[in-house]
Amino acid sequence: MISYKYPIFPNKITQWMLAENLDACRWLYNRLLQDLNEAKEKGIKLKTYDTQNLIPSLKLENPKLNQVYSKVLQMVNYSDASFGDDVGSRALQDAAVHTSINKRVVDIMLPRVILHNAVSLDGRIDGFPMDLQQYYELISIWKEDATLAGSHTFLKAASVAPPEDESAFVPPKMDPGDKRAILVIPDSRGRIRTWHYLRTLPYWRHFVALCSKSTPGDYLEYLKQRHIDCIITGEDHVDLRTALEELYSRYAVKVVRVDSGGTLNGLLLRQGLVNEVSVLIYPSLVGGETTSSIFRAPDLPAAAGAAPGQGAEGTISLKLMKTEKLRGDVMFLRYEVRR
Repeated sequence: MISYKYPIFPNKITQWMLAENLDACRWLYNRLLQDLNEAKEKGIKLKTYDTQNLIPSLKLENPKLNQVYSKVLQMVNYSDASFGDDVGSRALQDAAVHTSINKRVVDIMLPRVILHNAVSLDGRIDGFPMDLQQYYELISIWKEDATLAGSHTFLKAASVAPPEDESAFVPPKMDPGDKRAILVIPDSRGRIRTWHYLRTLPYWRHFVALCSKSTPGDYLEYLKQRHIDCIITGEDHVDLRTALEELYSRYAVKVVRVDSGGTLNGLLLRQGLVNEVSVLIYPSLVGGETTSSIFRAPDLPAAAGAAPGQGAEGTISLKLMKTEKLRGDVMFLRYEVRR
């Protein structure tokens, strides 16, 4: 027998419908489990068909069940009622799965996000000699579909960008066979005006600006005239989670590599959107009193009554995936973010 697997990229409406159906199924599971437990306490052993006959009346109690196919509801019943005397242990095993099912459905609509940075031994991201060739050679590991870069990175490029010419207004040619990544830049303030220059660079096949509802209208028109795609999400600032969902659904982006400094990294980490942290540690000590790290965010409040060394509440825990010594005594570390 030959089996095939095909990826699907549901739009936001379909994602919402999936989440609603799963929520209804979870409610039914817990409701039937309650009935089974109560019956067991009374010395009554319910069979599958007994709980099956409860579903029509439960539809009156929870109308959302009417939106779910009957066969699906029957399968929920089978998973709940078929374990008989083992109801207690089975329920304990399944509890964590069913309480987190919606979160997992939402997460599957998000691309995998990797932070990739180089730091000195004392944790700075600047002020030390860095092998750029080595740094960018490693990015092929992830086969990224999109590069998410901070706007500050490209504001610095404004000084080297040539003036616009008529080519900036020509629609780009889309090649389905082009495997290069998409360049994505959050820019709710509308400051990046060098898209014409970025389009001439050989690293990306397509370009997307992330904007918010507060982005100036003249900037949105500027993007439209230059055929730069735009995702508008969030009120005053870009809603990064929704933006990632849109990248997944619109462009089939499954892997995002973040090429940025500490501010964008910090936003992604604090919002729980990062899956992997990749760090190159260079054998250099920079020192200094200014803050320059791969993770910039407001300080976490100390846990009340915390013992020394316990850490602040909200600290992000990592799991070491790989260590490798590279040329120049550079250490390459990869960590998975613990969920």
